[in-house]
Amino acid sequence: MQVLNISRIAEELDRPFTLQPLAKLGHLVVHVYVCMGMMDWHKHPDEDELFLVHEGVIELETEIGNHTLHAEELAVVPKGVAHRSGSRLRSVVLLVRPEVLPHRTNGHRRTAIAAAGLDLKKFRLAQIRRELSEPYRPMGVARVENYLLRISLASGKSRPVQVQSGGMFLISLRGELAVNLDAGAGRALLAEGEALLLPHGQRFILETESEATYLTLSPRGPENPDSGPA
Repeated sequence: MQVLNISRIAEELDRPFTLQPLAKLGHLVVHVYVCMGMMDWHKHPDEDELFLVHEGVIELETEIGNHTLHAEELAVVPKGVAHRSGSRLRSVVLLVRPEVLPHRTNGHRRTAIAAAGLDLKKFRLAQIRRELSEPYRPMGVARVENYLLRISLASGKSRPVQVQSGGMFLISLRGELAVNLDAGAGRALLAEGEALLLPHGQRFILETESEATYLTLSPRGPENPDSGPA
């Protein structure tokens, strides 16, 4: 398991808006980029995009609404919606979107008329966290394609979990979190702001000495149901 320190990886990026891939889950890719200055307006006919601010603050402007996003806040820009992001300060952002696969996604494009009925929602992870009461019971936050971003509390030790088809990207949001692989195959300790990719079929147990909050990104399906509102 390769532990990814998001801030440290971002420090190596010397140009704003350069996408650095962190992990691939099926056809979905998690990137990190530095937001500083302002992007030009653009749109993606076939791709939803999830913006999660890791450090700093950004302005996310779209044709369906604008939001200021601080650390631990996120929004999803639907496919076909013109948008741009910018910041006066050096900010670090996680961007989740599908790879460009025209043969797979053509036919699912959203027209300008359909986009007119949408609005841009902002999700505050700190606020959602206060709604959690039971450790290791995830709550759905936002979707990108058929993948769901969930937030969970960690306290003590979890039951064994098996990663389903598509893999799982796990981020320690608050506190330290140990990831113990099945049958003593390995152990990783995630500090705040660190992440790792767990492959399909991997069994693991989560453990923390105090309390932690973590995010997971994985497919939503019969074996990965939504445990809360999205």
